[in-house]
Amino acid sequence: MSAAGPWIAALLAGGLAFLELHVQKRKPLSWRATHWVLLRLAADGVAGYLAYTVLELAFGDLDWFNNIWSALIAGLVGPALLRSQLSLIGSGDETSAGPAVVFRRLQRYADEAVDDIGANAQSKWIHSKVLPVLDRPGSLDYLVRRADDYLAQLDRLDQLVRDAKREQIQQAAADDTPDSLKSRVIVQILLDLKCQRAVRSIVADLRKTAPR
Repeated sequence: MSAAGPWIAALLAGGLAFLELHVQKRKPLSWRATHWVLLRLAADGVAGYLAYTVLELAFGDLDWFNNIWSALIAGLVGPALLRSQLSLIGSGDETSAGPAVVFRRLQRYADEAVDDIGANAQSKWIHSKVLPVLDRPGSLDYLVRRADDYLAQLDRLDQLVRDAKREQIQQAAADDTPDSLKSRVIVQILLDLKCQRAVRSIVADLRKTAPR
């Protein structure tokens, strides 16, 4: 067995776990959740490491199954294999205390902690950094123009979704509500689309043009 193989599998599994955490969230990962994120990555990394060992024992004698193949397959499917094997060892009954149940509960607890910390960090950022800038006179018009132009250029959204969100922003701006509430609604529309970078850019530009 290659000394580097299982570590490559572990790193690949951990990297995929990080991408999964990053992609499935509507908000960026907070640095305050680093220890929970590392716990999730470590769990999948261990799964990749163990899967490499199992695959080597099962297929290591085959000519076509080299160390690179082992590392790639173990890194890609290791976490899934671990969960399936744990489900066989533990009954799968949520009321039991088998390893499958413990693993799922730990994963769920870590996910909830990452989500809670991220939500708290983004809420604090919105109320302390974003909304005070958008409360300034003239900020709403600039926010609406920038948000509309940004969404019009966003290729990762389907055309129907882009048009619907642009219309939603225009409706929010036309509502008979205070400008501060309109800005809050528009910002939330952008954040729900994972457009925090656009919000940061808009706020930074408004800060530059603010009277001193």
